[in-house]
Amino acid sequence: MPKPDPYIAAVDVGSSKIGVLIGQRTEEGSLEVVGKGSAANRGSRKGNVVNVESTVEALKQAVDQAEVMAGVEISRAYVGVAGSDIRSVNSRGMVSVARNDREIGRSDIARVLEAAQSAAIPSDREILHAIVREFIVDEQEGIAEPLGMQGSRLEVAVHLVTGNRTRTKTLLTCINRAGI
Repeated sequence: MPKPDPYIAAVDVGSSKIGVLIGQRTEEGSLEVVGKGSAANRGSRKGNVVNVESTVEALKQAVDQAEVMAGVEISRAYVGVAGSDIRSVNSRGMVSVARNDREIGRSDIARVLEAAQSAAIPSDREILHAIVREFIVDEQEGIAEPLGMQGSRLEVAVHLVTGNRTRTKTLLTCINRAGI
Protein backbone atom coordinates (compact mmCIF):
# COMPACT_ATOMS: atom_id res chain seq x y z
CA MET A 1 0.00 0.00 0.00
CA PRO A 2 1.50 3.39 -0.98
CA LYS A 3 2.42 5.82 1.76
CA PRO A 4 -0.06 8.73 1.96
CA ASP A 5 1.08 12.14 0.79
CA PRO A 6 2.41 14.02 3.82
CA TYR A 7 0.75 17.24 2.60
CA ILE A 8 -2.95 18.06 2.51
CA ALA A 9 -4.34 21.19 0.87
CA ALA A 10 -7.69 22.86 1.43
CA VAL A 11 -9.38 25.59 -0.61
CA ASP A 12 -12.22 27.86 0.46
CA VAL A 13 -13.80 29.99 -2.26
CA GLY A 14 -15.68 32.77 -0.52
CA SER A 15 -17.63 35.74 -1.78
CA SER A 16 -14.91 38.26 -0.94
CA LYS A 17 -11.74 36.16 -0.74
CA ILE A 18 -10.21 32.79 -1.49
CA GLY A 19 -8.23 31.00 1.20
CA VAL A 20 -5.79 28.13 0.77
CA LEU A 21 -4.16 26.12 3.54
CA ILE A 22 -1.45 23.48 3.21
CA GLY A 23 -1.02 21.10 6.11
CA GLN A 24 1.68 18.55 6.80
CA ARG A 25 1.04 15.32 8.70
CA THR A 26 3.22 14.99 11.78
CA GLU A 27 4.66 11.77 13.20
CA GLU A 28 2.11 12.01 16.03
CA GLY A 29 -0.70 11.89 13.48
CA SER A 30 -1.81 15.50 13.74
CA LEU A 31 -1.74 18.14 11.03
CA GLU A 32 0.46 21.23 11.14
CA VAL A 33 -0.30 24.21 8.88
CA VAL A 34 2.82 24.92 6.86
CA GLY A 35 1.42 27.25 4.20
CA LYS A 36 -1.44 29.67 3.80
CA GLY A 37 -2.54 32.07 1.13
CA SER A 38 -5.43 34.35 0.41
CA ALA A 39 -6.53 36.62 -2.38
CA ALA A 40 -9.39 39.01 -2.94
CA ASN A 41 -12.13 37.40 -4.98
CA ARG A 42 -14.37 39.43 -7.25
CA GLY A 43 -15.59 36.39 -9.16
CA SER A 44 -18.02 34.95 -6.60
CA ARG A 45 -21.21 36.11 -5.00
CA LYS A 46 -23.08 34.36 -2.18
CA GLY A 47 -21.03 31.20 -2.62
CA ASN A 48 -21.55 31.02 -6.39
CA VAL A 49 -19.03 31.69 -9.15
CA VAL A 50 -20.22 34.61 -11.28
CA ASN A 51 -16.95 35.25 -13.17
CA VAL A 52 -14.77 32.24 -13.99
CA GLU A 53 -11.62 34.14 -15.02
CA SER A 54 -11.61 36.38 -11.93
CA THR A 55 -12.09 33.33 -9.69
CA VAL A 56 -9.29 31.42 -11.43
CA GLU A 57 -6.87 34.34 -11.05
CA ALA A 58 -7.69 34.72 -7.35
CA LEU A 59 -7.25 30.96 -6.88
CA LYS A 60 -3.84 31.06 -8.56
CA GLN A 61 -2.72 33.94 -6.32
CA ALA A 62 -3.85 32.22 -3.13
CA VAL A 63 -2.33 28.87 -4.16
CA ASP A 64 0.99 30.54 -5.09
CA GLN A 65 1.19 32.25 -1.68
CA ALA A 66 0.50 29.00 0.16
CA GLU A 67 2.97 27.02 -1.96
CA VAL A 68 5.77 29.56 -1.43
CA MET A 69 5.20 29.56 2.33
CA ALA A 70 5.09 25.74 2.50
CA GLY A 71 7.90 25.17 0.02
CA VAL A 72 5.85 22.58 -1.88
CA GLU A 73 3.64 22.49 -4.95
CA ILE A 74 0.11 21.16 -4.64
CA SER A 75 -1.86 19.43 -7.35
CA ARG A 76 -4.82 18.20 -5.28
CA ALA A 77 -6.98 19.82 -2.63
CA TYR A 78 -10.09 19.46 -0.57
CA VAL A 79 -12.54 22.15 -1.64
CA GLY A 80 -15.22 23.61 0.55
CA VAL A 81 -18.55 23.93 -1.23
CA ALA A 82 -21.03 26.42 0.18
CA GLY A 83 -24.03 28.38 -0.94
CA SER A 84 -27.74 28.64 -0.55
CA ASP A 85 -28.30 25.60 -2.78
CA ILE A 86 -26.68 23.06 -0.41
CA ARG A 87 -29.24 20.56 0.89
CA SER A 88 -29.08 17.33 2.87
CA VAL A 89 -31.24 14.27 3.28
CA ASN A 90 -31.03 10.99 5.16
CA SER A 91 -31.01 7.78 3.13
CA ARG A 92 -30.71 4.02 3.67
CA GLY A 93 -29.32 1.20 1.61
CA MET A 94 -29.62 -2.57 1.96
CA VAL A 95 -27.84 -5.53 0.32
CA SER A 96 -27.54 -9.26 0.88
CA VAL A 97 -24.09 -10.39 1.98
CA ALA A 98 -22.42 -11.94 -1.07
CA ARG A 99 -20.06 -14.56 0.40
CA ASN A 100 -21.27 -18.10 1.12
CA ASP A 101 -19.76 -18.00 4.61
CA ARG A 102 -21.73 -14.74 5.25
CA GLU A 103 -18.64 -12.78 6.29
CA ILE A 104 -19.06 -9.11 5.39
CA GLY A 105 -16.30 -7.94 3.07
CA ARG A 106 -15.20 -4.64 1.57
CA SER A 107 -17.25 -5.31 -1.55
CA ASP A 108 -20.42 -5.69 0.54
CA ILE A 109 -19.73 -2.37 2.25
CA ALA A 110 -19.09 -0.68 -1.11
CA ARG A 111 -22.35 -2.11 -2.52
CA VAL A 112 -24.48 -1.00 0.44
CA LEU A 113 -22.99 2.51 0.30
CA GLU A 114 -23.73 2.66 -3.42
CA ALA A 115 -27.31 1.52 -2.75
CA ALA A 116 -27.78 4.27 -0.16
CA GLN A 117 -26.44 6.87 -2.57
CA SER A 118 -28.89 5.86 -5.28
CA ALA A 119 -31.59 7.81 -3.44
CA ALA A 120 -33.96 9.73 -5.65
CA ILE A 121 -32.55 13.23 -5.93
CA PRO A 122 -33.50 15.77 -8.61
CA SER A 123 -31.44 15.59 -11.81
CA ASP A 124 -30.07 19.11 -11.29
CA ARG A 125 -28.42 18.04 -8.01
CA GLU A 126 -25.45 15.82 -7.19
CA ILE A 127 -24.19 14.13 -4.06
CA LEU A 128 -21.23 16.02 -2.63
CA HIS A 129 -20.73 13.93 0.48
CA ALA A 130 -22.16 10.78 2.06
CA ILE A 131 -21.72 10.56 5.81
CA VAL A 132 -22.25 7.12 7.35
CA ARG A 133 -24.48 7.34 10.42
CA GLU A 134 -24.52 3.61 11.22
CA PHE A 135 -24.44 0.14 9.75
CA ILE A 136 -27.06 -2.47 10.57
CA VAL A 137 -26.29 -6.21 10.33
CA ASP A 138 -29.32 -8.52 10.49
CA GLU A 139 -31.31 -5.86 12.39
CA GLN A 140 -28.49 -5.20 14.89
CA GLU A 141 -28.16 -1.43 14.89
CA GLY A 142 -25.37 0.93 15.92
CA ILE A 143 -22.47 -0.78 14.15
CA ALA A 144 -19.59 1.53 13.22
CA GLU A 145 -17.52 -0.98 11.19
CA PRO A 146 -19.13 -4.19 9.88
CA LEU A 147 -16.03 -5.55 8.11
CA GLY A 148 -15.47 -9.18 9.12
CA MET A 149 -18.81 -9.57 10.91
CA GLN A 150 -21.18 -12.41 10.05
CA GLY A 151 -24.62 -11.72 8.64
CA SER A 152 -26.95 -12.21 5.73
CA ARG A 153 -28.30 -8.64 5.40
CA LEU A 154 -26.23 -5.46 5.56
CA GLU A 155 -27.88 -2.05 5.82
CA VAL A 156 -26.49 1.45 6.16
CA ALA A 157 -27.99 4.76 7.23
CA VAL A 158 -26.27 7.73 5.60
CA HIS A 159 -26.63 11.48 5.53
CA LEU A 160 -26.33 12.77 1.95
CA VAL A 161 -25.19 16.33 1.26
CA THR A 162 -26.20 17.57 -2.20
CA GLY A 163 -25.51 20.64 -4.28
CA ASN A 164 -26.59 22.17 -7.56
CA ARG A 165 -24.81 20.22 -10.32
CA THR A 166 -24.00 23.18 -12.59
CA ARG A 167 -22.71 25.40 -9.77
CA THR A 168 -20.49 22.59 -8.50
CA LYS A 169 -19.14 21.88 -12.01
CA THR A 170 -18.38 25.58 -12.53
CA LEU A 171 -16.43 25.67 -9.27
CA LEU A 172 -14.57 22.50 -10.27
CA THR A 173 -13.71 24.10 -13.63
CA CYS A 174 -12.19 27.08 -11.81
CA ILE A 175 -10.20 24.83 -9.47
CA ASN A 176 -8.89 22.77 -12.41
CA ARG A 177 -7.95 25.86 -14.43
CA ALA A 178 -5.95 27.07 -11.45
CA GLY A 179 -3.88 23.89 -11.70
CA ILE A 180 -5.43 21.87 -8.89
